[in-house]
Amino acid sequence: MPKRSDDQDPDIESMKDEISELAEDIHRTLDIGKSSQENTDELPIFEARVFQLNSAFEKFVSLIAEIRKELRRDKMPYVEFMKLKAKVQTEYYETLAFSIKRNSPSRNTTLCSNLSAGHLVHLKLPSLELPIFDGDLSKWTPFKDTYVSLIHTNVDLMEVQKFHYLKSCLKGSAAQVISAIEISEANYTQTWEALVKKYDRNRIRAMNHLTHLFNFKPMTKLTCETLENFSAIVLENCNAFRKMQLPDSVGFVLYTFALRLLDSKTRKKIENRTP
Repeated sequence: MPKRSDDQDPDIESMKDEISELAEDIHRTLDIGKSSQENTDELPIFEARVFQLNSAFEKFVSLIAEIRKELRRDKMPYVEFMKLKAKVQTEYYETLAFSIKRNSPSRNTTLCSNLSAGHLVHLKLPSLELPIFDGDLSKWTPFKDTYVSLIHTNVDLMEVQKFHYLKSCLKGSAAQVISAIEISEANYTQTWEALVKKYDRNRIRAMNHLTHLFNFKPMTKLTCETLENFSAIVLENCNAFRKMQLPDSVGFVLYTFALRLLDSKTRKKIENRTP
């Protein structure tokens, strides 16, 4: 947490205290979930804490947004709160993963008919707050990592359950990719592979990172807000591009820059022909 200052607004100090308490509560729930795998006596405690997990996380996110707004208004740095949010969000999803893995399909699913195509399937699924993917390539990797961890590799979920979860996570152009595929046990793998084929392409993702960099407007004034914006766009995309470890990253940057000098029609043709 950021260091306190004696002359800071009491309301901000109060929000800091509450944010810290909620973060610690979510972290503690994750610890209990991990230890309950060996010590079954802690399972009831874990279940009770998970019951309140969503409300605690929602309140935490709300407070983070509120304190960020206050600090931006006062031209004070808030990057530490963004780091804390990312850390707590990761722990929140890890906790959900522990929760759904220890629940068998028979406890979480009600089938009112068989799962063959053309038959109605009624599912009662555990309520989970999953990340939303709308087709923005910059969001694909974190979405995929979280979804795979919580749902795709979860052996306690049936394929048709995973399909329902996947549908609930997609919006916009991403939802259109699978809109024509019927929800069924047999179609889940095909559906997930269709998404991966469209979005999990290194070249497209790398070009997307570079596009964000090329489109970034130079700072005209150094403020906390412009520095935060610089960090969020420039540094994050630079780091993401570097982590991709392309075989010829310099050549790829030059190639992408050259494409931007062409008219949109020609550029589209070249991009579609490039694997």
